[in-house]
Amino acid sequence: MAGVTTASRAGWGVIASSEDMNPKLGGDYWDNATSASNNYAIYGIPATEWRDLEIYFSVSNQSSWTSNWYFWFNNQSSMANSAYMYKGYSTGYSYGYNSQTSSYQYPCGYSNYAHCGRLYISNYSSDTNNKSFWGQWGNTNGTATSYVTSQCSSGVLNTSSPISSFHIQSQYGNGNSSYQWWLICGRGVKE
Repeated sequence: MAGVTTASRAGWGVIASSEDMNPKLGGDYWDNATSASNNYAIYGIPATEWRDLEIYFSVSNQSSWTSNWYFWFNNQSSMANSAYMYKGYSTGYSYGYNSQTSSYQYPCGYSNYAHCGRLYISNYSSDTNNKSFWGQWGNTNGTATSYVTSQCSSGVLNTSSPISSFHIQSQYGNGNSSYQWWLICGRGVKE
């Protein structure tokens, strides 16, 4: 029986592997940019394969340690209700709520001490239901320990449209491309 396949011994005939027979991944890389200038946006996010979305990014400005930044989706800054909190910096901590507006965050990374973060959007590809998101970011600023911060935010996006773009804006809009970047991954197979 050497050289004879199990299929032929059993009389099953030819068995071919196909894409449909292979298990699907639980997540996968989509796209990235190693440099992003000023305020920036990510367009053309596909909504065909994945249920959830994970965005890794950095944001900074070239003017001040004490500036703020914002993010929103689908080029619409009025569809989110969200909460935010930060701890650290020289002022201790603060928190707040954003109603039907872009997600305010404070403070923004400064110069080469960009804030790095992770944002998770559940149900982003649905064309019928609202979406929820949560994220965390912060920075360690070398020897400037009074500026170290940790931030988090969560919210609901009041839209039944899939998320196709992500937008970041800092107070001064002058982030250096050497310190700003992004990467997107899909999470969970869309059924």
